[in-house]
Amino acid sequence: MCAPCMAEYRKSWRLKHPEKAAEAKRKHNLKKNYGLTISEYDALFARQGYKCAICDRKPETRTRQGRKLRLAVDHCHETGQIRGLLCADCNRAIGQLGDSAERIEKALAYLSKTTT
Repeated sequence: MCAPCMAEYRKSWRLKHPEKAAEAKRKHNLKKNYGLTISEYDALFARQGYKCAICDRKPETRTRQGRKLRLAVDHCHETGQIRGLLCADCNRAIGQLGDSAERIEKALAYLSKTTT
């Protein structure tokens, strides 16, 4: 099959099988980005009690597009070591603070002295 025909076939298949396509993409991305299989992700999720490792919130069940929401794989950007699974808010928060324990402690101290 020629390359344009194969691309059209793949696109058509994804449209006909959106759940299978999403699962295949998830499997590929977990392995490529973090070296995890879906079963390893699920085991980590279970060890965390099916909730965010920081705030203990469980992920919402569906997005507006109807897809399942999952926790983000939090990892050290220097070593690649996986630290845990976080909700989008917690993942963004530590990312905005540069994954720095010192900056997070300073933010906590600031909030502690200014919160009534």
